[in-house]
Amino acid sequence: MTQVKFTILSENHAVLPSLRAEHGLSVYVETPSANLLFDTGASRLFLDNARALRLELFGADYIALSHGHSDHSGGLSRALSEASQARLCLHPDALHQKFSRKKRKLRPIGLHDDSLSAYVQALGQQRVSFVEKTMTLSGELLLFQSGPLLEVPPDWRYFTLPPGAQDEAPDHFSDEISLLCQGENAAALICGCAHPGLPSIFEKASTLSSKPITSVIGGSHLQDAALETLNSFADFFRQHNCKLMLGHCTGLDSYARLRPLLREGQLEPLYAGLQFDLDL
Repeated sequence: MTQVKFTILSENHAVLPSLRAEHGLSVYVETPSANLLFDTGASRLFLDNARALRLELFGADYIALSHGHSDHSGGLSRALSEASQARLCLHPDALHQKFSRKKRKLRPIGLHDDSLSAYVQALGQQRVSFVEKTMTLSGELLLFQSGPLLEVPPDWRYFTLPPGAQDEAPDHFSDEISLLCQGENAAALICGCAHPGLPSIFEKASTLSSKPITSVIGGSHLQDAALETLNSFADFFRQHNCKLMLGHCTGLDSYARLRPLLREGQLEPLYAGLQFDLDL
């Protein structure tokens, strides 16, 4: 059995008065062979919360960006500085310009200038690895490309502008990567926003893991989801013996509606400052 420790450093909600919340996600994963910071939240808040928890990040071996949105990459500059030996892992498409559409207007939501500058500096230091399909980091940690979406709905609000392109195009999230943490007996799946759909990512992860996935941690992109979508999601995960620890882009309303659709005790919330061990 392999013990893995998880600490939620950035999330939309916080419980302890010494910690703060933001619209973002950052998860620190400690395994027997390597430590990894999965996403860096929207700002330096992940680092402030880590210090409040007396958690040192300078020993991180890897920093992974699940995709190129600023609420997952906003603290990248501070992360690369704090964990000065860590290797940055991301899909190259995460560097593309990203936009969100609201009321027919596009607003930028991609990597901030300071994050891009930190990436360029890390690239010059040969600290960057690109994840295009799968990448084994250690005995327990595997990053894999969890996108792209094959189709996007007509009301899709996410757009991207690749280098050399003249116009923005719907973002199929080819840049999205997820983390598979495998132990001797089981595995855990860690996602950023799960834009391609958490059931689809779970199925892909299951083909990569030799052990059953017993925990899913992260965002589910279910905020404002229709009841039909929530029912389909619940139908899928009721068939699997796994704990769902969801937050960030799941949304409080969708979380509340989803909970009675799942098996009792199957769904638990994430919040900044949450620390737990999994025996995998």
